Amino acid sequence: MEEHRNITLKCAVCGNENFEYDDVKFESIDVADEMKCTLCNKVYSREELVDVNSSLIENTGKEFAEELLKAEIKRMGFKLK
Repeated sequence: MEEHRNITLKCAVCGNENFEYDDVKFESIDVADEMKCTLCNKVYSREELVDVNSSLIENTGKEFAEELLKAEIKRMGFKLK
């Protein structure tokens, strides 16, 4: 079973999942503290982008926890109904 899950963050304005960053200032988008939507050009700080995607992050976390729990219960030999 996978031990982590990637979550694709979305622009709150247009729903786009693609962002660009200043690649001269930052070596990757993972460390950039500011990024811009490639469709509508909305600029986000890292904190703001996480904040506008908080429901997506929370729901994905809950789903992942539920999958891990079900897998562990099955691994222990129990059957789920």
